[in-house]
Amino acid sequence: MSKNDIQFNPREFLIRDLNHIMMEIIKTNNFRTIDIYNICVSCGSNLTWDQEYFINTDEYNWLKTHGYNYFYDNLLKYKTMTLPEQQEIYRAFTSLIQLFELQIGD
Repeated sequence: MSKNDIQFNPREFLIRDLNHIMMEIIKTNNFRTIDIYNICVSCGSNLTWDQEYFINTDEYNWLKTHGYNYFYDNLLKYKTMTLPEQQEIYRAFTSLIQLFELQIGD
């Protein structure tokens, strides 16, 4: 990164919601079949997107480029994953991006 590059950091709302989602996944103790929609429902009112904020285009782009690494690295702190589990985490995160994409606001 050159000294002129600007590093984007998503707002705390988004990070907090991602952390809630990750904790729900960890609580299930099942990384082989993750239903991201049920996980979000399990989070209930702890998730604040669409209530307190809408993600913006920059945050959406961060999710697509850096979000998976954040998600995966943090889950890895709690559980070593097999290749099928890693693939399931990737699939679930892709579904999560699709959910966020539905409510992008500027």
